[in-house]
Amino acid sequence: MNKNTEKKLIHTSLLRLKDSTYKIIGIKESYPETLKEYLESLSKEIDGFIGKHIDFVQEEKILTTYVNTVNALKNNEYSHTECRKEVLKCLDILTKVIKRHFFEG
Repeated sequence: MNKNTEKKLIHTSLLRLKDSTYKIIGIKESYPETLKEYLESLSKEIDGFIGKHIDFVQEEKILTTYVNTVNALKNNEYSHTECRKEVLKCLDILTKVIKRHFFEG
């Protein structure tokens, strides 16, 4: 795979992860009984991203915080306020990575 194609794939994957992460807030509010299942699915998606793009993830060490936060949301109970705070932290991380790699100039 050439570098340009890989870069587009990483960008698309990060945008998808960002959208999926944002949905956590709505699920927590409206369908809390399905949140754990959703977070398990999101964790698998994250694992797939890491597996395909390990060099990128190692370069962007801040993504470890994103992964750990999603895992914490999956494995622990959080109030709506705490959950929202952690999701916003994750979104901020993904936004920074996207801007740094895809919107420099």
